[in-house]
Amino acid sequence: MTNRESTILSSPTAEPTIPLNIIVIGGSIAGVASAYALQKAGHDVLVIEQTDGKYRSNGGLRAPPNMTKILHQWGLEPVLAQRARRCDKFVFRSGDSGDMIASMLMGEDFLRDVAADFMFIQHGDLYDMLYDLASKEGVAFRFDSTVKEVDSDSMLVKLETGDELVADIIVGADGIKSVVRPCVDDEDYSSSKERESFFAFTVPGEVMEKDEDLRPLLKTADWNVWLGDGYLFHGNPSGSGNNYCVALAYRFDENSPPDTTSQWIDPPSLDQTNLNPNRFATRLRKLVKAGRPAYARLDTPRRPLDSLVCDNGRIVLVGEAAHPLLPVGHYGMALGIEDAHTLGLLLSQVRSRDQVSQLLIAYEDIRQPRCSTVHEMDYDSRTMFVCPPGPVQQQRDSTLREAMAVEDLDHMDEATFKAIWGDELALLAYDATDTVEDWWTKWGSMLKRQSISGNMVNEFSGQGNGVSVMPNVAVMVSQRDSPERSMG
Repeated sequence: MTNRESTILSSPTAEPTIPLNIIVIGGSIAGVASAYALQKAGHDVLVIEQTDGKYRSNGGLRAPPNMTKILHQWGLEPVLAQRARRCDKFVFRSGDSGDMIASMLMGEDFLRDVAADFMFIQHGDLYDMLYDLASKEGVAFRFDSTVKEVDSDSMLVKLETGDELVADIIVGADGIKSVVRPCVDDEDYSSSKERESFFAFTVPGEVMEKDEDLRPLLKTADWNVWLGDGYLFHGNPSGSGNNYCVALAYRFDENSPPDTTSQWIDPPSLDQTNLNPNRFATRLRKLVKAGRPAYARLDTPRRPLDSLVCDNGRIVLVGEAAHPLLPVGHYGMALGIEDAHTLGLLLSQVRSRDQVSQLLIAYEDIRQPRCSTVHEMDYDSRTMFVCPPGPVQQQRDSTLREAMAVEDLDHMDEATFKAIWGDELALLAYDATDTVEDWWTKWGSMLKRQSISGNMVNEFSGQGNGVSVMPNVAVMVSQRDSPERSMG
């Protein structure tokens, strides 16, 4: 992080003048991370979670550098060293034949540019780390509590038990079917008739060891991506290296599954679905057959939300409630951690209640461009990865081979590196702390000197003239070309 004088982090442990009562709805990873960041900022935080909080998924996660650097700033680097594993290589393979298309080592130049490691970790391990952090910081948790209604005018959270809780700020971290989101934006953001099913499963290490085709996958710290016609596999060793974590995205035609979003805590086995394993390479069929289900979901692509904060500036969205990306990619979880960190840093500076709405508007102005860019790039990449055989697929494979021809980013000339990897590098090198610092450098002194009036809210957010005058502090990258768009 760049050193600056009089920045928002110059006294990171300073208590805000006005501690706020904050309710986080949803004990997801993004919810627990937000609760920790806000409690650390000096507020009183309660997390409301509808489950008993005991479930831990054994599904695998990929923590890209933009996420890893935040976890390090939260003091988790020693724990990550024990429970996560650094990715050494990206490998793209054909899902039909299993043949390698291209590969790329994570060399020192790449790691220096993104300033952190790309890591593998299991979902349950990451949740435990964040839950421990939040609990030690003083976050309160209320499990087995289902939210029935959220009233943005009275700031009441009504539970199914009949209890009513009041808050200064409500954070919606309740996922794809968010109860909170309608308070912020009640439009239907389903953008197409496309339907995809998602399965995360784990193959025990002892099974991998006994099979000569699978054993090499467990022995290397590679992120393998198999690209097929209408489907996509991700595979990598677990953080401990004892098991192999696999995620599958499988695209249906528009008439196959029901027009809904469903999620299963106890997912069906893959042989209970209508997947056709004969489409997969031999190694993939073995992984599917040996896999122990961890997570399953039926979903549809959605376009980015127009708003992340409600009209009265007191309810805010984070995680999947804010940016409902399709699962299986590695951006969604990272965005949720970025949301939490950004929100905590901004609200660490509350000195009067009048500033709350402005700081939440700042959160939206910072996060909205970033999330929309990632959302569209993620969708474009997914579309390209699952394209059918033909000229587009051939061009995709040719581009991947060109991008990875030198096997190591350290030996690629700078011009080629930027041309091929510039977009991806910009996403991975994003620094949420520096972004808040940029905002605070421009607007923080004004917040300190003056009370927030309605006119000043308009001055900050641009709502007075319809054009934002705030700096474009998100890392913006050019959108990749794709053969077809259906995001609307």
